[in-house]
Amino acid sequence: MATIGAIRTALATRLAASDTDLRVYERIAEGMQMPCAAILPPTPVDGPYATFGGNAFDTYPVLLVVQANDLAKAQEALDDYMSKSGAKSFQAAIEADMSLGGVVDFALFDGWEEAGQMDIDDVQYHAARCRIKVYHT
Repeated sequence: MATIGAIRTALATRLAASDTDLRVYERIAEGMQMPCAAILPPTPVDGPYATFGGNAFDTYPVLLVVQANDLAKAQEALDDYMSKSGAKSFQAAIEADMSLGGVVDFALFDGWEEAGQMDIDDVQYHAARCRIKVYHT
């Protein structure tokens, strides 16, 4: 059975493969350096077993944060990560290895929430949050 820690590590590894300049943290960390992504705590869906086969199905929110000193550049950076394809696309990174290196049965990119400004450690950044559904035993 895949543990939360193993899934976090696999997600971080997969997302980091999309961009060598992106720092991917397995959880929110103090002193995060932008651009970065942080894997947030999972939310179980429909109890511990969501499929007829007894597999677990969890949703992992991922917070993407970019610089905030130039609105146009921040939007361009978010656009690259939020695109459905391209070298920095989170969706393309997940779809390139949906088993996350064999750690899970499969992972599905589940979309982006509205992008906007966010305060982290009393500093404003531009950010967006996505969801990744993970099916595992």
